[in-house]
Amino acid sequence: MEGKLDAVLLLGHGSRVSAANLPLGEVAGMLSAAMGGVRVMPAFLQLAEPSLGAALEELYEGGARKVSIMPFFLFPGAHVLEDIPEELEKARQKHPDFELIMSSHIGAHPKLAEIALERIKESLS
Repeated sequence: MEGKLDAVLLLGHGSRVSAANLPLGEVAGMLSAAMGGVRVMPAFLQLAEPSLGAALEELYEGGARKVSIMPFFLFPGAHVLEDIPEELEKARQKHPDFELIMSSHIGAHPKLAEIALERIKESLS
């Protein structure tokens, strides 16, 4: 990975069903381990806490100045194309020294097809 990040914000949609939000934290832990212990914080766009804005503020107050925001979304809908960039711009306006880098969403990827195939095979056994 080029450049050092202070943290990664793994951003999910969020659900009113609290148990549905737990896997994002699990993935954040796996990602942190894969990145050599870089802080990976789960956050949610809506319906769950912490919100994107609250998580960014927590990271900033904790000293993070270079943060990658990874939208954990399959599709490039309004959230990915409009809502998230708007929230990031608000944070940049509030803290001009806050470098926020939005990665691509998950999208269609061959590894997702591999996972789907694995789950289908599991259901047959």
